[in-house]
Amino acid sequence: LAGGPVSGALRATARALKTQVALALDSAVLTEEVHRRRGEARFGSLVRHASDLITVLDPDLMVTYQSPSVERVLGFGSDAILGRPFTELVCAADRERLTRVLSDAMAAGEEVKALECALLQSDGVERQFQILFTNLLDDEHVGGFVLNARDVSERKVFEDELRHQAFHDTVTGLANRASFSERVRHAITRGRRERRTLAVIFLDLDDFKTINDSLGHAAGDQVLVEVARRLDATVRGADTAARFGGDEFAVLLEDVTDSQQAADTAQRILEALAAPIRAGHKELALRASLGISVALHDDARNADELIRDADAAMYISKRDGKGTYRLFEPTMHEGVLARLELRTDLQRAIATDQLELHYQPLVRLSDASVVGVEALLRWRHPERGTIAPGDFIPIAEETGLIIPIGRWVLREGCRHAQRILKAMPDAGYGMSINLSLKQIQHSDIVADVRDALADSGLAAERLTLEITESVLMHDTELAVDRLKDLKALGVRLALDDFGTGYSSLSYLSRFPVDILKMDRSFLREGSSPAANGLATAVLGLGATLSLEVVAEGIETEEQWHVLRELGCDFGQGFLFARPMNADASLAFLAAQAVPSLDAP
Repeated sequence: LAGGPVSGALRATARALKTQVALALDSAVLTEEVHRRRGEARFGSLVRHASDLITVLDPDLMVTYQSPSVERVLGFGSDAILGRPFTELVCAADRERLTRVLSDAMAAGEEVKALECALLQSDGVERQFQILFTNLLDDEHVGGFVLNARDVSERKVFEDELRHQAFHDTVTGLANRASFSERVRHAITRGRRERRTLAVIFLDLDDFKTINDSLGHAAGDQVLVEVARRLDATVRGADTAARFGGDEFAVLLEDVTDSQQAADTAQRILEALAAPIRAGHKELALRASLGISVALHDDARNADELIRDADAAMYISKRDGKGTYRLFEPTMHEGVLARLELRTDLQRAIATDQLELHYQPLVRLSDASVVGVEALLRWRHPERGTIAPGDFIPIAEETGLIIPIGRWVLREGCRHAQRILKAMPDAGYGMSINLSLKQIQHSDIVADVRDALADSGLAAERLTLEITESVLMHDTELAVDRLKDLKALGVRLALDDFGTGYSSLSYLSRFPVDILKMDRSFLREGSSPAANGLATAVLGLGATLSLEVVAEGIETEEQWHVLRELGCDFGQGFLFARPMNADASLAFLAAQAVPSLDAP
């Protein structure tokens, strides 16, 4: 068979199979090579167009490869950094840290290491990168570190902004409450360790809400920014100024010698804020109430308690007249707690009709005949009894409750005046109602008065609105505009407590007032020549400006006699009648029940 035809056929078949196998193997190798080269081309294309920076570093951190993205992102030309230390691309602040991290990774045989650092562009500008180092020192094809760097500059800016917002006030840029509290905690710890004294000053702007109400929130923000600037300029570099929100600010004084140094700083703050502040087209005179809490190195209070006590002292400062500061004393807590309770109760009082109006007659001094009544607000507290206006009106002004309360007083006073006129149509009695500074500054005051008149049916000329001299002094231009608008409704305007401020003939002539109400302090001076001289001056001013003059606080026949002799036409006081509730006032007026007094 070996030499036969079958054997020849087998050999031919074997040769054919061998050839086919060889061809198949060559085809497989070729296919693999094609795929490999396609893969390399694809990889090369990805590397060339990648936004990430890709470099290879040798064990000495010298660059042995740089991707084209290095030029696009950092501005270094093709192969510009080859053979140079990679650390030259790293900002000086991060250079030592990066070198240490990679050295530690080599020593420990770590395969992957990640960190963030700043790399330098060719123009020297820093950009933040998130860098991943892959240790391929043992790979025969690489023999170094493969560095993949992703630009996270925009993300870092966003993160930094979020971090800043978390610890800073967005309007003023000062530290916020959270940041301030944390700094106070650290200061307390340092103070105890290093036996230092620190202080917290709590600051509340007086009557700030009226700025927002009258000029708008944009103007209010202008004021807040300027207050922040002045605060920051007044305190030392190591101290911290913060805004808690609204019109509340705080200052941390680290390492003060004693409470007097803290008080001196508070005084400087008051002086810095006293200079006029421009808001929009107006210049405003700003005041603030400050409270100071001082902590010695052995003080047991924590940060929240220290801030709370400074806040309590601030409330006492505001209660005592505003525009000043007070040092915290433990007894202040009782007063502050009582005030906070009163604030809560006042909100409840409005909702549960605990407020009521009493009415005190105004008389003609020539014969003691009644010409009208003045509405006076009273609070019937279910537990404390009757609370005087002087105890709750300041709280109402602080909280803004004076606006709804004042609106109610206008409506109720006008309704009662109309009831009086319906009962006694020929008497011609008038109604006087007091307006606060906050009401005058509120944009709705004219509409509130108009609505009260329309709701009650009271003729505008029967209503007299009383404002204090201080209202005119606070924001003269706004006061003039508001009073003119009110006057246009047909009401009469009275200047209450006149003589306690700085009004002059030229000053008063700017305001459309009809009546001067002489402050009761003139009568407390008795009938001395000095007291008579003051009363005569007010009466002379009224005559010059063609204004009626009403004397307040008449309690004795002697005072009545003197005022009549001086030419005062009208007055009110306990001598003639005390304030009375609505029903009693109706009966009083119906009977003309003025005490039977003979004209002296």
